[in-house]
Amino acid sequence: MRVPAFSDELRFQSGGATRVVTFSLKARASITMGGHKADAVTWFDNGSWVTSSSYGSLSFIDDFVKAHPMKSDLGKSWELSLPQSSYLYDQKATGAVAPQGWKLTFPHVLKGKEDSSEPDEVFYEQWGTTPFADTYLTRLAENSVDQLGLGKSGGTDFLAVSYSSVDYVGHAFGPRSWEIQDISRAAG
Repeated sequence: MRVPAFSDELRFQSGGATRVVTFSLKARASITMGGHKADAVTWFDNGSWVTSSSYGSLSFIDDFVKAHPMKSDLGKSWELSLPQSSYLYDQKATGAVAPQGWKLTFPHVLKGKEDSSEPDEVFYEQWGTTPFADTYLTRLAENSVDQLGLGKSGGTDFLAVSYSSVDYVGHAFGPRSWEIQDISRAAG
């Protein structure tokens, strides 16, 4: 990034009173939103929430992740949120390639590899392709508002959350899939 991000400009114009916190499943989204001088830029990387040495680390993020491990979603099932008659097109979308361990039809169980009883890389790929990941991001962001008192200081604070699950779902299942219709409803 060779130019200031919106959050950098906001901080500059507030005389430094703005606090900047960003979250995403994708590094490029969190970093781009956070700019050069964010207080916290956090993204998901194969089972962990990480940041770069370019940004500060906030202990409350680690505390939240320890208190609310993603492994608690192991075994959960992504079910249709509406009756089947509410969805357009065929359930098996043309060209769809489901994440490893899943079929092209609902339900989608978060189980990881067949022989695994603990979260593994397959579980985390499945997890990122569900509304459960977006819910987790929301809770992480809400926690940061509380922990940092965002919105209560002298500046205009900037909290940015990039919900990447819809992107992962769209790439895997396609734009006409029941999965994209379902996760779009869950996000809305």
